[in-house]
Amino acid sequence: MRNIYFDVATIVAPETTTEEAVLVAKRVRQVGASRVLYGSDLSPPGGSIRSGWKIFRQRVPLTDAEFRTIAGNVTRFAR
Repeated sequence: MRNIYFDVATIVAPETTTEEAVLVAKRVRQVGASRVLYGSDLSPPGGSIRSGWKIFRQRVPLTDAEFRTIAGNVTRFAR
């Protein structure tokens, strides 16, 4: 399982409920932030990767350290 990663590209949006966001944080912690990749399907004119990241940070109750880990993750095959 060392090459298994999860992405959070479309699971958090402005309409994500608090309960859903708490569940996302729980799942991130279950698999480990080091196995979570951030991506975004938002594209102009309705959004961007940056705006998607902002929504993810605002909605999901993770620590700053967990967000830093996710932001810095790069899979082995992308290096």
